[in-house]
Amino acid sequence: MFAIIDEIVTETNVQQPKKVFLSPDVNASVSYNSIFWSMFLPVKKNLTIGMGLINSVTIGELKTVLAHEFGHFSERSMKVGGYVNQAEKIIFDTVYNNKNYENFLLHGYEHWAFKFFGMISIGFINVFQYILKNLSDFLFKNHASLRREMEFHADAIATYITNPKEQVSSLLRLELSETAFNSSFLFYTDDEQNYLPENLYDNQTSVMKIISERNNHYYEHDLPKVNFDDLKRYNKARIEIEDQWASHPETEKRIEMIGKNKTKNNPENHDLAKSIINGFNEIGKALTKKFLTLHNIKNTGEVIDNETFMELYLIKYPNQVMNINFNGYYERHNPVLEDVESLINETTDITNNDFFNDENVSLIHEKIGLENDIYTLNHLTVNPKVIKTFKFNGKLYKSGEAKILIPKFSKDFINRFSNISTILQIVKIKKSLKINIKNLL
Repeated sequence: MFAIIDEIVTETNVQQPKKVFLSPDVNASVSYNSIFWSMFLPVKKNLTIGMGLINSVTIGELKTVLAHEFGHFSERSMKVGGYVNQAEKIIFDTVYNNKNYENFLLHGYEHWAFKFFGMISIGFINVFQYILKNLSDFLFKNHASLRREMEFHADAIATYITNPKEQVSSLLRLELSETAFNSSFLFYTDDEQNYLPENLYDNQTSVMKIISERNNHYYEHDLPKVNFDDLKRYNKARIEIEDQWASHPETEKRIEMIGKNKTKNNPENHDLAKSIINGFNEIGKALTKKFLTLHNIKNTGEVIDNETFMELYLIKYPNQVMNINFNGYYERHNPVLEDVESLINETTDITNNDFFNDENVSLIHEKIGLENDIYTLNHLTVNPKVIKTFKFNGKLYKSGEAKILIPKFSKDFINRFSNISTILQIVKIKKSLKINIKNLL
């Protein structure tokens, strides 16, 4: 691990981290002690690497993640965060922590003169608070915008000194990896602590396989391969509204920029990242205990190994073993069972029909996406001041122009989903639950 860190430090020409921490999470981050004097004096940054991340990437992908974090080491603008944090604290205390003073001005004295001048003082205070609230929003939004640009900058450094293909694959798998880890942990919290994990990271690996099978992610180099198209599989909306409060850009935007970055295109390394840590399983068990402690899980349940976890997990969540031929449709749709007896007696085999092919499943989500776009445009028409701008097909529109696009989207919806064949196709998909119930559960 430290050999890789030393290599990246040399490549990026930055200082060594003051400390390197292993955390239980599916994440990696850079931090420093944000105290008052850190705004003026140079500080060394710390590197934190999540065990859940290491457990779900290759060595090459881990290098790209660490190179991204070391890209932050080179950013002087990180210190701006210290100034913003201190400003936010001052504004918060001024705006929200002075209620006792206001009550004292109004009720501290019975004489009308004191109350009169107290009310005048409170009026000035309210005006000042209003100004500070707007200043706070301005600071936070601009700092969030800066942080998004810092992410792009760190990505560019990582692209240059590693391999963009591995950088993209690690980004695409991140949500799946985090979902698997959280789902594993949720099993224990849902079970009223009757059981405790021996090693959450073994559980994470097993649940990743279940989720991958349900969503048709094939395995490559012992890890699930998530494609770029999978990011938009469920979200077919075409109206884009940038989250001005987000500190990280959307994954799609990051991948788009990575494709434009310069790179040395270093050779890929497909060995699992956990192979570079001696005693990975023992460290995983130790971090599992710490993770449980952090979440106030009492040491009262039976500690179970991964094989027992999988047996109990599939019993507790039977929909997790849903037939893969459903092509992930029931990830976002709950089946409605109107006549259970007829379903049980139904002999139709799901493998004999083509209801759940990629085209049909995409059709349902395309319809939902268009409906959501029309709803968004109508909402912006009624409330034009909610946001300033939005994008459609890469073009920037002002919020007040939303009403111009409504006829186009409505026409697209009618043309796409009002012809008989399309309606019948959707109806067939929705009624295709008349299958052998054993295939469903």
